[in-house]
Amino acid sequence: MASFKISIEGGASFDCADDAYILDAAEEAGVDL
Repeated sequence: MASFKISIEGGASFDCADDAYILDAAEEAGVDL
């Protein structure tokens, strides 16, 4: 399974699996969008 490194303009970054929603992965990583 692939994983992507997501970088938000506000400076936060987190990993997201290819079969996961970005918003769900951000919430699990503790990123407040």
